[in-house]
Amino acid sequence: MELKFNRSLSLFVAAWLSGCHPKEELMITPISEEFNHQYLSGQGLNSRYFSKDDVMQYYQVSNEDAFRESRLLEKLNAFVKARYRLSRGSSMNSLTILFYKKRQWINYADGLVESARVEEDRSINGHQDDLLARIVYTRLKADADKAAHWLLLYTRKGKPISLRDTVSLR
Repeated sequence: MELKFNRSLSLFVAAWLSGCHPKEELMITPISEEFNHQYLSGQGLNSRYFSKDDVMQYYQVSNEDAFRESRLLEKLNAFVKARYRLSRGSSMNSLTILFYKKRQWINYADGLVESARVEEDRSINGHQDDLLARIVYTRLKADADKAAHWLLLYTRKGKPISLRDTVSLR
């Protein structure tokens, strides 16, 4: 009986550590839900360092290896479109979403505020190798009803995939 219990416990721990979830599901979670909310709303952050016009959002992704790169980019882009509504009336001029590979023992939130404030590209200092993708919307100066849309996926082979287009704002 005890041997059976220990074996079951071992299997449970192994499944938990491996992040057991369906292979076809991409898991996307905020690195810090509080920080993302503050940055998006402009409340709770020092306005000298963080602009409501130029917003950053940070996420971590698990199970990304289960997808071809084109499908992964498609899923990340669909996530952003469903979660963020850029509109004509918005005061936001730029929205950048960074996606990091989820690592078991790494807490990206530890350096998040400092990196967002200090780093030129606002990526998380010390974790550039874990950066999976960047999706950017920038309102066009010539036409405020449109935005430049840039998707950048850092591939497993080392050569990034970059797609650019222009989208109409709602």
